[in-house]
Amino acid sequence: MSQTIEKIQRRSGTIRLAVIAITLLVLAFNLYQIVVNNQINYFDSELFMVMWKSENISQLVLFLLSSPILIFIVASIYWVCKLLSLFEQGQFFNHECFRCFINFILLKIASTIYYIALTLGIGFWHRAVFGDAEVVLTIDFGELITLGLLAIVAYLLKAAKEIEDENKEFV
Repeated sequence: MSQTIEKIQRRSGTIRLAVIAITLLVLAFNLYQIVVNNQINYFDSELFMVMWKSENISQLVLFLLSSPILIFIVASIYWVCKLLSLFEQGQFFNHECFRCFINFILLKIASTIYYIALTLGIGFWHRAVFGDAEVVLTIDFGELITLGLLAIVAYLLKAAKEIEDENKEFV
């Protein structure tokens, strides 16, 4: 096995552990913010925060509506860690790697759609309860570029796997 592949394998393991550690820290911070400070930090919406502080609206309902954001994050981290684990084992272009990458991309797309829908829903709900609301829907151009690049990388991984399979047949 080449030194480059061994280096990639070692780094993949280190990166996977770092991703897990950072994820646990972020989740612990968010839990602390909810329990101790009574704040939601993972959904950035001014209208949501107004509703969160209102006595007319259940914080439990708001939490349940916003919690899929955390679920999307944890599920995305799972697929990234699984992909890094496969890299750590020296599996770079197999079907399982491709599946991990595609699932990660699909979760990112679903998360973006849910975030937009939740922002709009909170705006309509705020208007119904308080009589006014200015819904600010921001679509991050960088996020769209990232999703596009991820799709391109997925295509390239699939093409690399096909080339590798052809080369194995040739030999």
